[in-house]
Amino acid sequence: VSRLLNESSSEDVRKILVGGVQSEDSDLVQMLMEKVTSQDTIQASVNKLPVEAVIPTLKVIHSSLQKGQDRRCISYSKYML
Repeated sequence: VSRLLNESSSEDVRKILVGGVQSEDSDLVQMLMEKVTSQDTIQASVNKLPVEAVIPTLKVIHSSLQKGQDRRCISYSKYML
């Protein structure tokens, strides 16, 4: 999965993100948000999220931000644009 995340398209990122939030796998979602750094890929992925995945995604981001890990906060915040 890690290699896929480093080379992923926005569609791959969207599928992994949706799969992670649907299965409530916050570790997978957090790893995705840390590994994918291209703002274009992130934006394209978020724009295509199904409505039912938006709130669970925001919950993972919110929970992660509350933990206050600085390096991760920057990565997670990119998904909120």
